[in-house]
Amino acid sequence: MPDATIVIPCYNAAAYVETALRSALGQTCRDIEVIAVDDRSTDATPRILDDWAARDPRLIVLRQAVNGGPSAACNAAYAITTGRWVTVLDSDDLYLPERLERLIAEAEARGADMIADNLIQQDFDTGRDLGLHFPHAEMARAAPLGLLDMLARDMPDRPGTSRLGFVQPLIRLDLLRRHGLRFSEAIRAGEDFLHYFECVAHGARFVVTPRAYYIYRLRPGSITFRPSSTFYNSAANRRMTEVARRTGAPPEVLRALARRQELNDFNSLAQAAADGDALKALGYLHPFGQAGLVRQARTILGALRRRLGTPSASPS
Repeated sequence: MPDATIVIPCYNAAAYVETALRSALGQTCRDIEVIAVDDRSTDATPRILDDWAARDPRLIVLRQAVNGGPSAACNAAYAITTGRWVTVLDSDDLYLPERLERLIAEAEARGADMIADNLIQQDFDTGRDLGLHFPHAEMARAAPLGLLDMLARDMPDRPGTSRLGFVQPLIRLDLLRRHGLRFSEAIRAGEDFLHYFECVAHGARFVVTPRAYYIYRLRPGSITFRPSSTFYNSAANRRMTEVARRTGAPPEVLRALARRQELNDFNSLAQAAADGDALKALGYLHPFGQAGLVRQARTILGALRRRLGTPSASPS
């Protein structure tokens, strides 16, 4: 059994996937497998993956029959994974060479089922270092993260951009297999945090470290920053609420999820309004929500005016 499996979901990644492959196969932890999943790319990605697999037997290439998004690609890899630990590498990011070796050692020393490191942010086009994603103090925590801790670190109204959903932890394979945990394939943004939440809801000890071994390259056009991701975040939170209820989460977790749902739904309402779709916006209305009924109604009214081509009323 390899020490770890690195999963790389790929879609039209020909321009950058070789950098990801080089960093994965160049780990100081040599007893690994790398599973690259081509999600029906229309560029040279399949050929590049095959070329690398021919040179290194540790690389396994899977091909999806249809384009199913990153969750479906990761699940295809999960089905054949054999490493004691499993982690994801986005095809436009990379690892420092010692990432797996250092994180596995720390996780086992701390009795963890999951471990996440800090992220080194880098401009994709220039390679310029943009600093750490998380302040050092946020990741310098000795105790495992509970569900409430996780939610506090990934609220939509949290200042800045340091959301916990951006991390790419190592997860024990036996935990995933024991509870049948997979990515939700209906969710194409926010799926990472949903997956981590479900792992912890099933008893995973999730620790974080301030050390940074993952290079997160900020690239225009990433699905994380597309308007459609707003609607997926609302759907992901509803799924998290179902998981919390089913696993017997305490009332304070359910209250935090309800608050998070209102915030996500208002963002979805605003995005639907910006798209000129008032009917869709109504589907995210919370009549007694903390976002405020008047604020929500004004947002929807603005969508109707744009749809009908009428000018907005002057602000009072």
